[in-house]
Amino acid sequence: MVIGCIPQLPSLPQGPKGERGKQGIQGPPGKPGKPGKPGKGLSDEELKAIDLLINDKREYIVESSSYSFGFAPTITGFVYLTNHGYLYKLENKNSQTIGKDIELITRIADREDFIAINRIAYGEDIKQVFSATTKEGIVYISNDLNKWSMIKSRINLNN
Repeated sequence: MVIGCIPQLPSLPQGPKGERGKQGIQGPPGKPGKPGKPGKGLSDEELKAIDLLINDKREYIVESSSYSFGFAPTITGFVYLTNHGYLYKLENKNSQTIGKDIELITRIADREDFIAINRIAYGEDIKQVFSATTKEGIVYISNDLNKWSMIKSRINLNN
């Protein structure tokens, strides 16, 4: 009641904010909580998928090329190269009908860094040569897509 009878003083302007005080003394740590439920481990399939992502060991198609062998009838088709050096072919039924079955031909070399395959044909596909290349600049050559040989020189990438 006494406070209610005291007349209100006019409000004064507020001053600048003071400096922050020092942190007080830290008390003792509390009791540890109850242990949580055991976690669920990853399955072998999940671990393998993670390893493939981390180490980028997935196999995938890097390039394709066409081919043709012989005269009458000419055997034509497409060849597909994976980064692991495997070659697959899609052989046409005839010159008018594309094939339906893809099959493995061979593996060029035990490497996982192939990036390209190309074909050069001489004189209406009488003779052709295939060239496959790796990221490191190693070049492999073949006349028939089955037998591959590495050429002695390589592309010097560190000029």
